[in-house]
Amino acid sequence: MEVVPFTLTLAAGTNRISAWALDERGQRKAALPVTGTSTKATITVSAGAGSIWYELQVAPFLVGFEPLALNEFQRDGANQPAISGEGAAAAGDGVPNLAKYYLGLPAKTTAPSNRLPQGRLLTVSNLLYLALIYERDKAALDVNAFAEVSPDLAGWLSGPSYTETSAVTNLGVRERTPARAAPARFMRLRLQRQIP
Repeated sequence: MEVVPFTLTLAAGTNRISAWALDERGQRKAALPVTGTSTKATITVSAGAGSIWYELQVAPFLVGFEPLALNEFQRDGANQPAISGEGAAAAGDGVPNLAKYYLGLPAKTTAPSNRLPQGRLLTVSNLLYLALIYERDKAALDVNAFAEVSPDLAGWLSGPSYTETSAVTNLGVRERTPARAAPARFMRLRLQRQIP
């Protein structure tokens, strides 16, 4: 069987797209990798895919953590907090469901490292600042994100006195204190869901 390789890009986040190669009977044979961002998903099929039939599922656009969790876990664990809860890591990768929702990642797939918040040093006016760079799903309006800094990993500080949205990049936050002014500094992103 000759398979013509192709790449398909869709204007939907990776958390809404699933794809499978099908066997001769139309049954799902293997999941296809979906890469991209919170606004664009790409499916790549190579010549060695072993199938000329594919199934593509685009989940409906759902607003809110609970509707998305119910959709993603409709067959297995929708009502089990250990599987579909905010703090559960359904894919076994240690990334909680709430973080994947906020970042626009599918809950049941291992999170690609390049889509997780990345620590960086940003140069602003010839000074280095500790920063977290990430892309979030803009539809995740029911989550508050707090960038927090700490000198010792024990006490954490947040708010406009300590962090600000980076003017260098629109995909993250940076600390307000230059790196050279603090002997040790740590930064994290804390997520909290708004409960109506």
